[in-house]
Amino acid sequence: MTKKIFKSVISVALLVLLATLIIITGVMYQYFSKVQQSQLKDELRFVASATEQLGIDYIKDLNYDNYRITWVDQQGNVLFDSHADVQSMENHSEREEIKGALLTGSGSSIRNSTTLTEETIYEALRLSDYSVLRISVSRATATSLMIGMLRNIVHVLILSLALSALLAYHTAERVVEPINNLDLENPLENEVYEEVKPLLLNMDNQNRLKEEAAKLRKDKDF
Repeated sequence: MTKKIFKSVISVALLVLLATLIIITGVMYQYFSKVQQSQLKDELRFVASATEQLGIDYIKDLNYDNYRITWVDQQGNVLFDSHADVQSMENHSEREEIKGALLTGSGSSIRNSTTLTEETIYEALRLSDYSVLRISVSRATATSLMIGMLRNIVHVLILSLALSALLAYHTAERVVEPINNLDLENPLENEVYEEVKPLLLNMDNQNRLKEEAAKLRKDKDF
């Protein structure tokens, strides 16, 4: 019984820990994704406002270490791109974020890389001349983050399992101790869990029946 209790506690602890890690990672990833998208939109609005006033020279002089800027005309032809040669780029009119910006004034999309370890966030804004300015940034996917954190996760699991094993052992010992110390001759005098009392009542009844049967046999012999 001790082993069953021990295994049950360890299994529950492991499942709860894994579920907690997955849920926390997912929630935190979604939270920071929203924060990042909000910051990206703010950055785009600032760049768009300056571009309308100063033209292409402004975006040419920007620092593009953390993000990418693309400027397309109303037909989707690329006018400027901070990371690629304009002449080699295809028409962008069918891109989801570009179509959204042309139709409603702004557009957003997220696309995964072919390896599924990285995804790119796109935010687009329509300018007054109906050209579209787009900003994008790449980030690791939730799966990629989990893989990158695997070593730390394993360390947490090992530490948690060791602590759970220690607690499970002491819990199992405390659970079975009253049962191991049962006075079977006097079942009703034991202090045990409510769930065990029906069993002790049956044992007491059986003991009484045995005593009565033994007494009857004794009287019959005399």
